[in-house]
Amino acid sequence: MTKETRVKRWFSLLALTSAAALGLSAPEIRSVGSFQVVVFDLTKGDYAPRVVLEERLVSVRELLGPEPPAAAITGTFFAWENGRPVGEVVIDGDVVADGARGSAIGVDWYGRVHIFDTEVRGWQDWFPYRYGLRAGVRIVREGVVDPKPWTQGFRDRSIWGSAARTAVGTTPGGKLVMMATRSSVTLSTLGRQMTALGVTNAVALDGGGSTMLYAKDRYLISTSRRLNNLFIVEEKSPLDDTFRAHLQRLARNQTDGVANGVSGTGAANP
Repeated sequence: MTKETRVKRWFSLLALTSAAALGLSAPEIRSVGSFQVVVFDLTKGDYAPRVVLEERLVSVRELLGPEPPAAAITGTFFAWENGRPVGEVVIDGDVVADGARGSAIGVDWYGRVHIFDTEVRGWQDWFPYRYGLRAGVRIVREGVVDPKPWTQGFRDRSIWGSAARTAVGTTPGGKLVMMATRSSVTLSTLGRQMTALGVTNAVALDGGGSTMLYAKDRYLISTSRRLNNLFIVEEKSPLDDTFRAHLQRLARNQTDGVANGVSGTGAANP
């Protein structure tokens, strides 16, 4: 064994030991047929899912930033003519991109991931969520595989044909599942693969030539296409300074509301 190899192994062991000492739950990475899968246990609070967005189309490497996250997957669809997302994007509680179609991924202020349907062309209340992506196609709903993109405002038939795919799902036990495949599969096939992993709610995101999945410093599936948004998971607690500032704002609003005869829910106090 060379000195360089011994040093690399020592650093790898040090990283694993440090993670264990900190109580970090390492993500599970596996291949299931043609599908690449990354699974996070979000119940311990040591990972923070969020959304990143650029105003223009950039390389995935630029989106990942100088300190790459634990994992990242292609985000919502975007328009080729201007590079803007076709669905709403929420970052730190602010809606930074518009679009009223499809299902959504919401990350609440405690770092928990929610998948839910939205009303086509309807207003969506993002108040409970710190991060959000809209314009996904619902593929699993309460354990049932039943994709119906035409009922969610999608008219492009290529969406429900066979294509390379990405998806994000959740399990009843608080796990987050990120999945991608280069193979051409239908939304139903994607949904069945999700349920086989114990997922009860899942949404398909942008795919085709945009399909990308990254984890633990490597691309499981790469793309040369430029993108402008990703759904990522960072190795840190979601209860950061921004979270604490949010709680302080809520407390001030509650106090001001009571002082003015209005409850925290907006209803008049008796």
